Amino acid sequence: SVILLVVVSLPLAAVLVNTVRRSQDQHIVQQTLQQQIQPLTGVDLTQVSVQQTRSGLEVTATLYAPQNHPGIDGGLLAEALRKALNAPVTLRLVVIPVTEITQPAP
Repeated sequence: SVILLVVVSLPLAAVLVNTVRRSQDQHIVQQTLQQQIQPLTGVDLTQVSVQQTRSGLEVTATLYAPQNHPGIDGGLLAEALRKALNAPVTLRLVVIPVTEITQPAP
């Protein structure tokens, strides 16, 4: 019965460790991206997806930003993620342009 418990426990422990690691990675990615874009006026991080691949992590981030915002640099964001996670990261940025129209009162 002890052997059966050990046989059942080992795969569950591996699943738990992987789940905790994925959660930590998601948190680090979210926090790092927020820190990097916080100084950029009008840019909002709206969605983040993190997937583990054989070659490292694949991150997809969606941003709302004014059209042609000069401060958005995918290379700098990817490098910040690599440093924060200490792992290879492929970053895919989806930037949704925002056009703001203000109509003054008559």
